[in-house]
Amino acid sequence: MSDSEKTKKIFAKNLLKYMERHNLNQTDISEITGVSQQSVSNWLNAKLMPRMGIIEILAEYFKILKSDLLEEKQNSTYIPDHFESVTDAMEFILRVPVVANNCGYDLDTMSEEEIIEMAEDLSEMLQIMAKKHRKK
Repeated sequence: MSDSEKTKKIFAKNLLKYMERHNLNQTDISEITGVSQQSVSNWLNAKLMPRMGIIEILAEYFKILKSDLLEEKQNSTYIPDHFESVTDAMEFILRVPVVANNCGYDLDTMSEEEIIEMAEDLSEMLQIMAKKHRKK
């Protein structure tokens, strides 16, 4: 498999992951990017790659780095705005080592509402920090 084919497959997998996280379909991505649904289908089937300008639009929309769409990564920079489930909230809290190890909370004694609120507060703080210190 060529490097170009690998890049297309990685992009397709990553785009699908972020679409699922945001409950978006191909029509939504078409509207966000201003391209045809056929183009989006070609990206998701790893047939074509979008232009860098489109990748920038997607990264900005998802609040991620362009590399999160273009590279195979173990840890994502994705920071959700809202948590629908306590499981997602707990996973997010535990993915931030400084919080997981040093903040003195006990998830076992917290209510589901408190856990979700904590995760959303953490998300908001991380987004503020990311915006303030983002590489230009």
